[in-house]
Amino acid sequence: MSTEKFVVTEQWSPTQLIREYPHALTRNDADLFLAVRESRSRNSTAPSENAVTIIASYGNGFPKECYEALWDEILDSSKGDEARSIWMAEYALQGKSYARNADVLGDDSR
Repeated sequence: MSTEKFVVTEQWSPTQLIREYPHALTRNDADLFLAVRESRSRNSTAPSENAVTIIASYGNGFPKECYEALWDEILDSSKGDEARSIWMAEYALQGKSYARNADVLGDDSR
């Protein structure tokens, strides 16, 4: 996603893991966070009522940056349809989310 077409804001959102695995986290009261990327078109300063918000996730092993070309293409081919913003969250165990959560993630190797 080119920064010449989008204004990109990185944000954090609280999350949790499934707690059925005894060693998934180092503590039961551990706080986890997701890295979330919000992208807004530079051409859309005042979106219309019909503008859409795209909420996306990605497949395991494909970081959210792999989809940047797709968002550029959607923006280029929209022909009057407008995207208010594109939100893409990263799993708690991958990428920037993992880096922030590393201290509280456990070892469920049993």
